Amino acid sequence: MAKSPWNPSHRIRVRFQSGKTQEWLVMMVLNTSGATEFWPAATKEEWESRLVPKWACDFSGRWTWRGLSTPNGSPAEVTIESMNESSRIASSTQFIRLDMPGSSAT
Repeated sequence: MAKSPWNPSHRIRVRFQSGKTQEWLVMMVLNTSGATEFWPAATKEEWESRLVPKWACDFSGRWTWRGLSTPNGSPAEVTIESMNESSRIASSTQFIRLDMPGSSAT
C-alpha cells in the first residue's frame, strides 16, 4: 500500500525568550500504530524519511515537542494554527511558559 502524500494540517510558531522565532509545518498523523494517547504531527522531512515526529498533540489538544511544552523546555511562546478549516484537532491553541519574563498565563 502506498503512503499517502504529506499535506500540512498545522503551523507551529515558537518565539523564544531570546527573540528568535522558529516555525514548523506539520501534518497530523491520525492512523498511527502504537499511538494510544496522542497523535504525532510530522514535518515533511519526518514524513518522507519515516522519522519519529518531534511534535505531537494529545487527545485533550495539548501540543508537545518530544514530550515537553516547548523545544528543549526553553522559555517560549508557542502558537498552533490549523491550516484546515474543517480540522477537528486542536484547531487553534496558544500557550506561554510561565517562566518567560513578562508573560502571563492566558
